Amino acid sequence: MKGPALLRPGKSRLVFFGGKGGVGKTTCAMAAALRWAWEDPDAPLLLVSTDPAHSLADCLAGGSPPRNLHVEELNAAVDLVAFRAQHGDQLHEITRRGTFLDDRDIDRFLSLSLPGLDEFMAVLVLSRQVSTGRYRTVLVDTAPSGHTLRLLALPSALRQWLDLLDTLLAKHRYMKEVFRGSYAPDALDRFILDLAAELEALDRLLRDPDRCRFVPVALAEPLVLEETLDLAHTLHAAGIATPELVINRLYPDHPCPTCRTVRAEQSECLARYASVLQDIGRLWGLPVQPEEPRGIEALAAFWDGVMPIDQAVSSAATAPLPVRVEAPGPYPGSDQRLLIFCGKGGVGKTTLPVPPPCISPPPSPIGAPCCSPVTRPIPWVIAWVFPSDPSRLLSPRAWPRWRSMRGLSRGYALGIRRRAAGFFRRALVQPGFQLRPAGYGTAVGFRPTRHRRDHGPGTRPGVPARRRL
Repeated sequence: MKGPALLRPGKSRLVFFGGKGGVGKTTCAMAAALRWAWEDPDAPLLLVSTDPAHSLADCLAGGSPPRNLHVEELNAAVDLVAFRAQHGDQLHEITRRGTFLDDRDIDRFLSLSLPGLDEFMAVLVLSRQVSTGRYRTVLVDTAPSGHTLRLLALPSALRQWLDLLDTLLAKHRYMKEVFRGSYAPDALDRFILDLAAELEALDRLLRDPDRCRFVPVALAEPLVLEETLDLAHTLHAAGIATPELVINRLYPDHPCPTCRTVRAEQSECLARYASVLQDIGRLWGLPVQPEEPRGIEALAAFWDGVMPIDQAVSSAATAPLPVRVEAPGPYPGSDQRLLIFCGKGGVGKTTLPVPPPCISPPPSPIGAPCCSPVTRPIPWVIAWVFPSDPSRLLSPRAWPRWRSMRGLSRGYALGIRRRAAGFFRRALVQPGFQLRPAGYGTAVGFRPTRHRRDHGPGTRPGVPARRRL
C-alpha cells in the first residue's frame, strides 16, 4: 500500500497527533482513526482527545464512527472525581501516616484542584488504557505542543510523586519493624506499586519506536515550523519516535493570485527548512481544502490527496499580494495596564499583540526568551509581551528561572518551606519542592507583569516616565 505509514496500524499501540494550535491535528487524527477502523472492522480502536478544548465531536459533525472505534474526550474534572472515589481512602491514609495533619486538613489538602490537572489525568487514563489491553491501538489527539510536552514528561514526574508517597509510608514501615519485628506490605504498598507499574509500562511504550509513534502536523509557515522543530527535538531527546511529518493545507498550482502567491511563499518556506525537516521524519503534504473537513464523508476523503512533500510544492516566486486592512480599530489607550489575547489555536494570538515598533526596544532586564519588550507607536509607552503558551514557557530551562525570580525563592518559597516543615517531615519538604508543579508556566507568565509594572527599564533625565502595559 502506497502512502504514509501512519495510515497503516502495523504494531503500533499508541499514536499521537500533535503540533502547534490550529494546524489540523484533530482532523488528521480523526481521519486516520476512521480509515483504520474501516480497513480492520474487528480491531477495537480508541481515539482520545487530551485537549481541554475538545473538538472531536465538532469534527464528526453529528456523524457516528464505526462500531469498533470508540471516541472519547477526556474530562479532567470527572476523571479526578472517579480517581478520588477509587483511591481517596488510600491517599488519605498515606498522608495521615506520613504527616502531622489531622483528618480535616488532609481532606482539604486532597480536595485541591491543581493547575495541570488535564495533563495529570490524561496520563493516568492513558496508562490505564494501555495496561488493560482493551484496544489494539490508542490514537491521541493532543493539545497544542507545549501542553503535549508537559503531558509526555508527566510519567517521570509522577514517578517522583510516587516516590514521595512511598517516603510518607517509610516511618510507618520502620515503626512496625521495630515493634513487631517484621513488616508485610499492605494495600497501600500495593496501590503505589500498581500505579508505578502502570506508569513504567507507559514510559517504556512511549520509547518503543515499534509500538509508539508521534506524528507532528504543521503548516508551511515559519512560525509553525519553528515550533514544530522545537517539539520534534524535545521528543527525540526523550526517545519518542517521529517517523513522519505531515504538512497540511498546501495550496494548489492554480493561476488565481491568492493560490499563486501563497504557494510561492509555502515553497520558499519549505525550501528554507528542508534540511532540518528531513531530520524529523518522512515528509508528507496535504492539500488545502475548499472548506473545513467535517462529517464522515469529508473525513473519509481527507487523506486521498496526500503526497510526498518533494512533489507537493514547487512554484516560481511571485510578487506578494498587497496587505489591506479595512477600518482598523484604535490602539488601546494609555490607561490600559493589561491586555490578554486569547482564542482557538492558530488564529493569530501571538502575532496580534506585537505592534509595529517605532523606537529601538530596551534590553530585557532578565534576558529571558519568554519576555520580549516591544515598543508601541506611542513614544512614551512600552509594551511588554509575555506569551503564556506552554510551548514557550513550559520547558526545563523555564523552571529554574521561575524558581529564582525575585522574592519567590528567597521570600515566598522559603516561607512555604518553613510552614510545610511544620506538617511534613523535613525529609519530604525539599524533594517535594524539587518537583516541577504542573501549571507552573501560568505562574511564569503572570508574575513578570508585577515586576515590569514597577521595575522595568528606568527613565532617563528629561524623558517622561514610560507607562508599562
